[in-house]
Amino acid sequence: MASAERGTSSSTIDISPKYIPGLSTASASSPTPETRRLIRTANFQRNRGQLEPADANYRRVLAMDRRNARALVGLTRLNIERRDGRQAVRWATKLVREAESVATVP
Repeated sequence: MASAERGTSSSTIDISPKYIPGLSTASASSPTPETRRLIRTANFQRNRGQLEPADANYRRVLAMDRRNARALVGLTRLNIERRDGRQAVRWATKLVREAESVATVP
């Protein structure tokens, strides 16, 4: 039986920063070793279902760099996993606004 017949789907939406124009340069500054470490740790935690520590680490990154696209993507994904649509949309909206602000800067 095909997966569609069983009611499962393997399609996903990729919201990686590399697919959103302008986000590769959205950060106010170059990522520091500390922000890179925190993002790696948060992604590891999120992928293992440790959502609270991952949330805290993404927010630490944003405290250092409020425009960090990877932290914004991480918080969007994390809230999708929590099935908290309101918060997922909140973080995704911030992500898009950052991309728009970078795209409009001469």
